[in-house]
Amino acid sequence: MEKKYKNNRLASFMKKNIYYILMVACILAIGTMITIAALNGANSPEEVINQAENQGENLGENNGESNGENNGENNGENNEEQPTAIVFAMPVANYEVGMDYSMDVLMYHQTLNQWSVHRGIDLLAEEGEKVFAAYAGTVSSITTDALNGTMVIIDHADGMQTIYCSLAENVSVTQNQIVAQGTEIGSISNSLLAEQSEGPHLHFEVMINGENVSPSEYLPLDNK
Repeated sequence: MEKKYKNNRLASFMKKNIYYILMVACILAIGTMITIAALNGANSPEEVINQAENQGENLGENNGESNGENNGENNGENNEEQPTAIVFAMPVANYEVGMDYSMDVLMYHQTLNQWSVHRGIDLLAEEGEKVFAAYAGTVSSITTDALNGTMVIIDHADGMQTIYCSLAENVSVTQNQIVAQGTEIGSISNSLLAEQSEGPHLHFEVMINGENVSPSEYLPLDNK
């Protein structure tokens, strides 16, 4: 009889407090799940946040290194070596500039008594003054005629030629000879009949791919 009474009281208590009992059970279940997760190596919210921040920093560093490498490679590609500017040696040591190069404006040629272009630059000097190769190359032609006097043509790389007119007939080089910059090629005379009124001088021309260009772009002139 007493045992039956106790069972009734327990049942009554459960009915009255079922809500609280369920809440406690839920809390215990959640606590159990958290404990199991922690034991299995799960991270807390703070740890998850810290990991996310660390991953962001690592991504930033990796991107920075990658961009730096790419920029370095791009700069390396863009900074290819530029060709060295060509600078001639003066073909005559002691000179004065006579008639200058002029292909756009006609110049008066006193000897011929006419106006025409001038394809080179005239370097006035004493007769017999030595003439030197302005740039390294190969002697491609040695000719003598009434118009140009004795003329030596030297071929250089990339279609460039230097032309030396009004030389004395006895030149110091031979055809197909390889010459260095500064090699003596002959001496000045007044053999260029078309410019005889200027007196002894070197008529010096520069051609690139068959077209005359200004020798002043390459010669270290003293502006005499």
